[in-house]
Amino acid sequence: MVSAPVVLPDLGGFSSAVSCVESGGVLAFPTETVYGIGVDPFNDDAIQRVFDIKGRDVASALPILVSSPEQLSRVVSGVTPNGLKLMERFWPGPLTLVLPAHPELPSALTGGLPTIAVRQSSSATAAALVDHLEGPLTATSANRSGQPPCTSAHEVEDALGNDIDLILDGGPTTTLTPSTLVDVTGPAIEVLRPGPLTETAILAALY
Repeated sequence: MVSAPVVLPDLGGFSSAVSCVESGGVLAFPTETVYGIGVDPFNDDAIQRVFDIKGRDVASALPILVSSPEQLSRVVSGVTPNGLKLMERFWPGPLTLVLPAHPELPSALTGGLPTIAVRQSSSATAAALVDHLEGPLTATSANRSGQPPCTSAHEVEDALGNDIDLILDGGPTTTLTPSTLVDVTGPAIEVLRPGPLTETAILAALY
Protein backbone atom coordinates (compact mmCIF):
# COMPACT_ATOMS: atom_id res chain seq x y z
CA MET A 1 0.00 0.00 0.00
CA VAL A 2 1.11 3.56 -0.68
CA SER A 3 1.65 5.74 2.38
CA ALA A 4 -0.18 9.05 2.65
CA PRO A 5 1.64 12.01 1.08
CA VAL A 6 3.26 14.48 3.46
CA VAL A 7 2.87 18.22 2.89
CA LEU A 8 4.28 21.26 4.66
CA PRO A 9 2.16 24.00 6.28
CA ASP A 10 2.57 26.45 3.41
CA LEU A 11 -0.02 27.79 0.97
CA GLY A 12 0.12 24.66 -1.17
CA GLY A 13 0.02 22.36 1.84
CA PHE A 14 -3.01 24.07 3.35
CA SER A 15 -4.76 23.98 -0.02
CA SER A 16 -4.16 20.22 -0.21
CA ALA A 17 -5.37 19.79 3.37
CA VAL A 18 -8.58 21.71 2.70
CA SER A 19 -9.24 19.67 -0.45
CA CYS A 20 -8.64 16.47 1.51
CA VAL A 21 -11.14 17.34 4.24
CA GLU A 22 -13.76 18.81 1.92
CA SER A 23 -13.67 15.66 -0.24
CA GLY A 24 -14.30 13.43 2.78
CA GLY A 25 -10.67 12.47 3.32
CA VAL A 26 -8.76 11.83 6.52
CA LEU A 27 -5.98 14.24 7.46
CA ALA A 28 -3.30 14.09 10.16
CA PHE A 29 -2.10 17.42 11.52
CA PRO A 30 -0.14 18.79 14.51
CA THR A 31 -1.50 20.52 17.57
CA GLU A 32 0.59 21.87 20.45
CA THR A 33 0.12 18.55 22.27
CA VAL A 34 0.03 15.59 19.86
CA TYR A 35 -0.86 14.99 16.22
CA GLY A 36 -4.57 14.76 15.52
CA ILE A 37 -6.80 13.09 12.95
CA GLY A 38 -9.03 15.58 11.19
CA VAL A 39 -12.17 15.06 9.11
CA ASP A 40 -15.25 17.09 8.32
CA PRO A 41 -17.37 16.76 11.50
CA PHE A 42 -20.56 16.86 9.42
CA ASN A 43 -19.55 13.96 7.14
CA ASP A 44 -20.82 10.63 8.54
CA ASP A 45 -18.68 8.50 6.21
CA ALA A 46 -15.50 10.38 7.14
CA ILE A 47 -16.34 10.06 10.84
CA GLN A 48 -16.78 6.30 10.42
CA ARG A 49 -13.35 6.08 8.79
CA VAL A 50 -11.81 7.66 11.87
CA PHE A 51 -13.36 5.00 14.09
CA ASP A 52 -12.21 2.26 11.71
CA ILE A 53 -8.65 3.62 11.57
CA LYS A 54 -8.34 3.99 15.33
CA GLY A 55 -10.18 0.75 16.11
CA ARG A 56 -12.34 2.78 18.43
CA ASP A 57 -15.82 2.04 19.77
CA VAL A 58 -18.38 3.96 17.71
CA ALA A 59 -20.18 4.80 20.95
CA SER A 60 -17.25 7.12 21.74
CA ALA A 61 -17.48 10.79 20.83
CA LEU A 62 -14.90 12.65 18.74
CA PRO A 63 -13.56 16.03 19.89
CA ILE A 64 -13.78 19.14 17.71
CA LEU A 65 -11.21 21.82 16.94
CA VAL A 66 -12.26 25.43 16.31
CA SER A 67 -10.11 28.39 15.30
CA SER A 68 -11.98 30.87 17.48
CA PRO A 69 -14.76 30.97 20.09
CA GLU A 70 -16.97 32.48 17.36
CA GLN A 71 -17.00 29.12 15.54
CA LEU A 72 -18.60 27.46 18.56
CA SER A 73 -22.12 28.27 17.41
CA ARG A 74 -21.85 25.55 14.76
CA VAL A 75 -21.02 22.79 17.23
CA VAL A 76 -22.45 23.72 20.64
CA SER A 77 -25.89 24.83 21.76
CA GLY A 78 -24.53 27.17 24.42
CA VAL A 79 -21.57 27.93 26.68
CA THR A 80 -21.84 27.66 30.44
CA PRO A 81 -20.39 30.40 32.70
CA ASN A 82 -17.58 28.08 33.84
CA GLY A 83 -16.84 27.20 30.24
CA LEU A 84 -16.62 30.86 29.30
CA LYS A 85 -14.20 31.60 32.15
CA LEU A 86 -11.92 28.73 31.15
CA MET A 87 -11.98 29.73 27.48
CA GLU A 88 -11.01 33.28 28.37
CA ARG A 89 -8.15 32.04 30.55
CA PHE A 90 -6.75 29.08 28.60
CA TRP A 91 -7.83 29.30 24.94
CA PRO A 92 -6.02 28.92 22.67
CA GLY A 93 -4.22 26.17 24.53
CA PRO A 94 -4.17 22.52 25.66
CA LEU A 95 -7.66 22.55 27.19
CA THR A 96 -10.62 20.61 25.80
CA LEU A 97 -14.04 21.53 27.17
CA VAL A 98 -17.12 19.32 27.21
CA LEU A 99 -20.10 21.52 26.28
CA PRO A 100 -23.75 20.98 25.29
CA ALA A 101 -23.79 19.69 21.70
CA HIS A 102 -25.54 21.51 18.88
CA PRO A 103 -28.67 19.51 17.99
CA GLU A 104 -27.64 19.32 14.32
CA LEU A 105 -24.34 17.54 15.01
CA PRO A 106 -24.27 13.98 13.62
CA SER A 107 -24.91 11.33 16.27
CA ALA A 108 -21.87 9.49 14.88
CA LEU A 109 -19.76 12.42 16.08
CA THR A 110 -21.26 12.70 19.57
CA GLY A 111 -21.66 8.99 20.22
CA GLY A 112 -25.32 9.72 20.88
CA LEU A 113 -24.42 11.94 23.84
CA PRO A 114 -25.92 15.41 24.40
CA THR A 115 -22.41 16.86 24.72
CA ILE A 116 -19.36 17.52 22.54
CA ALA A 117 -15.69 18.11 23.44
CA VAL A 118 -14.20 21.26 21.88
CA ARG A 119 -10.84 23.01 21.95
CA GLN A 120 -8.96 25.86 20.34
CA SER A 121 -5.34 24.86 19.74
CA SER A 122 -2.44 27.24 20.27
CA SER A 123 -0.53 25.48 17.47
CA ALA A 124 0.00 27.97 14.65
CA THR A 125 -0.36 25.15 12.11
CA ALA A 126 -3.62 23.83 13.58
CA ALA A 127 -5.06 27.34 13.87
CA ALA A 128 -4.15 28.20 10.28
CA LEU A 129 -5.61 24.89 9.08
CA VAL A 130 -9.00 25.56 10.67
CA ASP A 131 -8.90 29.14 9.39
CA HIS A 132 -8.34 27.86 5.85
CA LEU A 133 -11.20 25.39 6.28
CA GLU A 134 -13.46 28.19 7.57
CA GLY A 135 -15.09 25.68 9.86
CA PRO A 136 -14.51 23.14 12.63
CA LEU A 137 -12.50 19.93 12.32
CA THR A 138 -12.36 16.71 14.33
CA ALA A 139 -9.26 16.49 16.48
CA THR A 140 -8.95 13.03 18.01
CA SER A 141 -5.37 11.88 18.65
CA ALA A 142 -3.52 10.25 15.74
CA ASN A 143 -3.01 6.70 16.99
CA ARG A 144 -4.62 3.30 17.19
CA SER A 145 -6.71 2.93 20.32
CA GLY A 146 -4.51 1.72 23.15
CA GLN A 147 -1.30 2.92 21.46
CA PRO A 148 0.69 6.07 22.34
CA PRO A 149 -0.34 9.21 20.42
CA CYS A 150 1.96 10.36 17.62
CA THR A 151 4.04 13.48 18.19
CA SER A 152 5.62 13.90 14.74
CA ALA A 153 4.69 13.43 11.10
CA HIS A 154 7.19 10.57 10.90
CA GLU A 155 5.42 8.72 13.72
CA VAL A 156 2.06 9.29 12.02
CA GLU A 157 3.45 7.93 8.75
CA ASP A 158 4.73 4.79 10.49
CA ALA A 159 1.55 4.18 12.50
CA LEU A 160 -1.23 5.30 10.17
CA GLY A 161 0.29 6.21 6.82
CA ASN A 162 -1.41 3.40 4.90
CA ASP A 163 -4.87 4.27 6.23
CA ILE A 164 -5.12 8.06 6.02
CA ASP A 165 -5.06 10.37 3.00
CA LEU A 166 -2.70 13.22 3.89
CA ILE A 167 -0.22 14.26 6.59
CA LEU A 168 0.37 17.94 7.34
CA ASP A 169 3.91 18.10 8.74
CA GLY A 170 4.23 20.94 11.23
CA GLY A 171 7.28 19.44 12.93
CA PRO A 172 7.36 17.65 16.29
CA THR A 173 4.83 18.75 18.88
CA THR A 174 5.96 20.58 22.00
CA THR A 175 3.92 18.69 24.59
CA LEU A 176 3.82 14.90 24.64
CA THR A 177 0.48 14.41 26.39
CA PRO A 178 -3.08 15.00 25.15
CA SER A 179 -4.95 18.11 26.30
CA THR A 180 -6.63 18.41 29.68
CA LEU A 181 -10.31 17.44 29.34
CA VAL A 182 -12.87 19.22 31.53
CA ASP A 183 -16.64 18.79 31.64
CA VAL A 184 -18.24 22.19 32.22
CA THR A 185 -21.86 21.26 31.46
CA GLY A 186 -22.94 21.06 35.11
CA PRO A 187 -22.83 23.52 38.00
CA ALA A 188 -19.54 21.96 39.16
CA ILE A 189 -16.71 21.18 36.74
CA GLU A 190 -15.21 17.70 36.40
CA VAL A 191 -11.68 17.00 35.16
CA LEU A 192 -12.18 13.92 32.99
CA ARG A 193 -8.57 13.58 31.78
CA PRO A 194 -5.46 15.11 33.34
CA GLY A 195 -3.12 16.85 30.94
CA PRO A 196 -0.74 19.80 30.57
CA LEU A 197 -3.08 22.00 32.66
CA THR A 198 -3.42 20.86 36.26
CA GLU A 199 -6.69 20.70 38.16
CA THR A 200 -5.26 23.32 40.51
CA ALA A 201 -4.75 25.72 37.59
CA ILE A 202 -8.26 25.00 36.31
CA LEU A 203 -9.86 25.68 39.68
CA ALA A 204 -7.77 28.81 40.22
CA ALA A 205 -9.20 30.28 37.01
CA LEU A 206 -12.74 29.76 38.28
CA TYR A 207 -12.61 30.76 41.93
